[in-house]
Amino acid sequence: MSEVKFTTGNFDLVIKGTLKPDQQEKANDAAIRWITQRDVASGVYVELAGVKNSKGNLALPEGFQRDSIAFNEDNANAMQAAAESKLAKYLDNVEVTVSEHVAGESAAPRAMATQMWEKAKANPAVLAGLGLDANASDEKGIEACHTFLSSLRKPKSK
Repeated sequence: MSEVKFTTGNFDLVIKGTLKPDQQEKANDAAIRWITQRDVASGVYVELAGVKNSKGNLALPEGFQRDSIAFNEDNANAMQAAAESKLAKYLDNVEVTVSEHVAGESAAPRAMATQMWEKAKANPAVLAGLGLDANASDEKGIEACHTFLSSLRKPKSK
């Protein structure tokens, strides 16, 4: 049984319990993701891009951006080795596979628009609702779907 202290707003909760078997895999995935975000990623970037500070310790340079590290075989191998080393503290039989992330189409809003377009282009009523016809290009259709889906999102507060 676990006992977790959690604070939210003006409330302190103490939660005691055991995960149900059907929730264990989801919880493990969430825990690994959290550990990677909190304990691994920053450390890996320090190893890849760190510079010695006045105390002789490695630290990220001022204004460092994670996407400033180019994807190439050497950096991918360094990322893999550093991540496996850091995750070994938490996981048995840890294995990390590294591939290139390409921003854009794989981002959720574009991916959703692409999926919507695949269904919409076969439906004349939906095409008309998007202001398109059966001859619309995929590029134009995906953009129209993206615009439509964006209109459904809650506006960002200022």
